[in-house]
Amino acid sequence: ILQEETGPKDLLVVNYYSFDCRNPLVLYRARRRGWQIPIHGFDAATIYRLKEEARASHLVILAPQAPSGEIERFTDVLKNPRQFPLQSRPLTLYLWDLEMDSQLIPSAD
Repeated sequence: ILQEETGPKDLLVVNYYSFDCRNPLVLYRARRRGWQIPIHGFDAATIYRLKEEARASHLVILAPQAPSGEIERFTDVLKNPRQFPLQSRPLTLYLWDLEMDSQLIPSAD
């Protein structure tokens, strides 16, 4: 899925539910580079920092359900949301471009 939906030079920020983030399985199989972030370090500030400072291009979440809370609010302003139910596991792959939709970003008023 990630090979079809992302380019070879794209940098991915990945969170795989309860998977050990030191295991490069997702990035390796997709033949992509990026960061696998553990659930305890996975927050909007980290994703945004990787986007701004390291040019991360996509956010990937593999989980049994869509993100909630802070991550849900963060993804609400991202462009091109996609989801792919996995047949081999009871998980869904959620994918966003890390490009903010300026019309959806709350104003500072």
